[in-house]
Amino acid sequence: MSCVFDRFKSSSAALLLFFLFTASCLTSPPALAQADTAQARQVFAEVNQQLAQLKKTSLKAKRPDVAYTSNVKVWSDDSGVRKLEVTDLDDSGDVMTEYYYEGGKLVFVYQAVKGFNDANKQVTRHEERQYFRADKMFKWLSGTDKAEVGSKSSDFTAEATARLAASAFYAKAAAQGSAAKN
Repeated sequence: MSCVFDRFKSSSAALLLFFLFTASCLTSPPALAQADTAQARQVFAEVNQQLAQLKKTSLKAKRPDVAYTSNVKVWSDDSGVRKLEVTDLDDSGDVMTEYYYEGGKLVFVYQAVKGFNDANKQVTRHEERQYFRADKMFKWLSGTDKAEVGSKSSDFTAEATARLAASAFYAKAAAQGSAAKN
């Protein structure tokens, strides 16, 4: 058997396999980085493509832990809420947070903090991207440079808890608002 292996090692097929393996090692980290967020990206694209077909409602909701009332747009289908768009108005710009759901579970949150430039045009000053699986945040990209926040940090844990609570609050408000209209 070692004789067969020795012949295989010296063949051009072995050289080709070596190069393919090396190339896959060099390209795997970005591919893996994309793989962990694939479901969220798929849901994001799917929901936004179907917005015209989804039932849309609007409501105002005030979380008990904040001093302001949010403007909430809800898109849903027979499976429940698919997207929530929560806008919190501010004198210096708005905070817009989008929540995306699959099968009643939060999978992705995109938040943009808006402000105004010198020409008094609204621009995005800061962004957050948060990825969820099985009611747990597993990835958080922060800022316009999309820097990853470490999952072991206390900020990550606090943000995950706060974001899940906000999602649950707005989803419940959307369900109650929908039930009140029926």
